[in-house]
Amino acid sequence: MRIKDLTEMSIAAYGEWDADLAYTDITMGYMKNKYTHVGTITAADQDFHIYKLSNFFEYVIGFVADTYDINHEDIRTKFKVSAEMSLEKMQDFEHYSNILSVKAVKVVSKLRSRGIAPEIYKFFINAGYTLMGGEEQYYGARLLWKKFSNSPIYQVDIVDITSNTILETNVKLHHGEEDYDFDQRVWAYTPEKKDIRLILTKR
Repeated sequence: MRIKDLTEMSIAAYGEWDADLAYTDITMGYMKNKYTHVGTITAADQDFHIYKLSNFFEYVIGFVADTYDINHEDIRTKFKVSAEMSLEKMQDFEHYSNILSVKAVKVVSKLRSRGIAPEIYKFFINAGYTLMGGEEQYYGARLLWKKFSNSPIYQVDIVDITSNTILETNVKLHHGEEDYDFDQRVWAYTPEKKDIRLILTKR
């Protein structure tokens, strides 16, 4: 997809996103047939494996565990899904390449605020990709981008996806404790910041 085909603004969606995962666990047979192991991250004192769905930029993140299968009434080894990430390949522009737009990141409720989402982002950046913020940014996502903008390792830029231009580089994003206290260069509850996106790269 071309950058200019993204016409929505960077919307500051109110509150936290409480979406359900598509899967809670997956049989190992299905995993072997449909998914490819691409890497491992460590968060919350645990290793999590990242698997990519064949021919799509759709990922599941989790671990292998023995689980009681109520349908078969026995113990079966399954992949326990802790998080999901949906990305979309974008056209290169300016000096940015291998751009993936973040469509959605979902983490199971018991593991939220345990550092899984930042580690997922870092995995893709360290693998050579450039991440672009999605069209909706809930409270947690905005705090995550703020954290990256203050990192000595990663860099956050602001771009206009309509004109394919860089507005600011190496920005330090602002976000307070209140949902509405966000950086108005990037986010808005209304369409006044149309076509503005964040870009995450490694320095």
